[in-house]
Amino acid sequence: MNIDDIAIAHSTDSAGDSAVKEISRGIKSIIKAKPISLCLLFFTPHYKPAIIREVLNITLRPKNVFAIQTPMVIFQDKVLNTGMVCCCFSDAALQLRKVFAKDGDTLN
Repeated sequence: MNIDDIAIAHSTDSAGDSAVKEISRGIKSIIKAKPISLCLLFFTPHYKPAIIREVLNITLRPKNVFAIQTPMVIFQDKVLNTGMVCCCFSDAALQLRKVFAKDGDTLN
């Protein structure tokens, strides 16, 4: 794993599509053309999740997305009442495996 396999970006743009595009530019400037295995996205309530997901699929094309709507987001030393923060991992940085547990199973 290299330093350019993980990227973090944020946006305070109030329009969902513009905010995702701004974040995507920041992520792509670090990860370049590498495929993205996982995208962690935290966004404040005034954004529409459907728009975020649509633009994210077009701009970054991540294999997996974990998105959470939160009352505010934190980026570096700032608490943002309006905004989104995104952390992406390239294929080289992360390999995901699905694990299913049934009642009574233990995970080792």
